[in-house]
Parts: sequence; structure tokens; C-alpha cells
Amino acid sequence: MGRDHRGRVVGLILGGLVSLRFTPRRPMLFVVLIGGAIALSPLSLAMLWPLPVVCLSAFGLGVTMEIMMVQWTVALARMIPAGTRVIEFGAGRRRLEAFLDPSCTYTASDLVERGPGTFVCDLNRRPLPDLCPLAPQVAVFAGVLEYLRDVPAVIAWLAAHVTHCAASYSVAHPSRLVRLAGSVRRTYYGYMNAYREADLLAIFARAGFACRRTDSWNDQRLFLFTRSSRAETRA
Repeated sequence: MGRDHRGRVVGLILGGLVSLRFTPRRPMLFVVLIGGAIALSPLSLAMLWPLPVVCLSAFGLGVTMEIMMVQWTVALARMIPAGTRVIEFGAGRRRLEAFLDPSCTYTASDLVERGPGTFVCDLNRRPLPDLCPLAPQVAVFAGVLEYLRDVPAVIAWLAAHVTHCAASYSVAHPSRLVRLAGSVRRTYYGYMNAYREADLLAIFARAGFACRRTDSWNDQRLFLFTRSSRAETRA
């Protein structure tokens, strides 16, 4: 393991500890202000800076990344109503679970086992699973929608099971030219779709969801959707 990598790991650990003690009043603004620190580590490697500086920048990268991820998760958790049954798709390390209101009930869902009670499923496989035994009220997609082949079908399926959906999404730019340039980055990350914000809102609207709240996190948009009373009456 290289020294720069070890520095990043130590930074991640310290960043997690700092996040347990420190919660900014405006987490999204805080994330934007410290986001520039991410560029220091690759810059130090590209500029062939002295090894101590490379290690220090890697350490700073780890601290910054962990704090940013925690604040992103906190922002999502604040969108989720207290006392609800929550299912998180693409749960990964189940980071969200620690930041939910204690009155919430949490179920992790992912492609593989993520600890006790994981609901293993692949949203790109058909048929989609029956969520009735879990009776969730809130679905969470943190960095997941970009990797779905058929987002409209998944949201339509979800509408039969939940009343709220909290999601993040890397929206495509409204300008066709900028969107074309951004397609390289989306391909690099393996994204399977490229919706503009208006397109994504329309997909949820067709399934009976209304957007109640939005926020921003770097190039991501955070959304809280709720089922409209009219849609619930039809169901």
C-alpha cells in the first residue's frame, strides 16, 4: 500500500470521527466550501511534489471525502419523516441508518448481503420484487438512479409500495452541448441514463409523485417526493 493511500485511509477515519462531533448548520454550503480540497491530492501527484506533501494532501483528501459523504447522508436523512419505515436501495455501508430519526425503522437493500435483515434485490432484473411483506413507507436512492436501465418502470413499481421517496441524482445539463461534453464523465462512471432535472421530475409525476423539496450537493441534486392525494385515491 502506497504512502499516499495510507494517508487517505487515515484521513477517512479521522474525517468520520470529526463528523461525529461536528455538524454544520448549513451542511450543503459547507460541502461546497470544502469541496475544492479534493483536487489537492491528484494535483500533488501530477506536479511531482515532495513525498511529505503528497502524503499530507492524501490525508486531507480522506478527511474531506469522509466529511462530505457524512454531510450528504445527513442531508438525505433530514428529508425522511420521523416514525416511518424506510428502505434504502444501494445501501452499501448502511451509513444512512445511523442518521435517521430513532423512531424510523430501517431496511437495507442491495445487490449483495449488507448485514442483518438485508433485502437483496437487483432493480435491473425483472420481475421486480414484492415489497408488501416489508410494508415500507419511504424509499431512498442515494447514488442509485444513475445505474438503472429503466428508471420510469422502477418508479412506477415503487409507487405501489411507498408514499415518500428521497433520492439523489446527477442531473444532465439543460444545454445539449454541455450535456454532450458531460456524457464522457457519465460513461466513465458507468451511468446508464442521463436525465435533465425536468425529465426526472416528469418521471416521478407520471407515477403520482410530487416534488416537495430539493437541495444541491456538488453536481448532485437531492429530492424528496411524496405521493399526491389524488394518486393515493386512485390506488
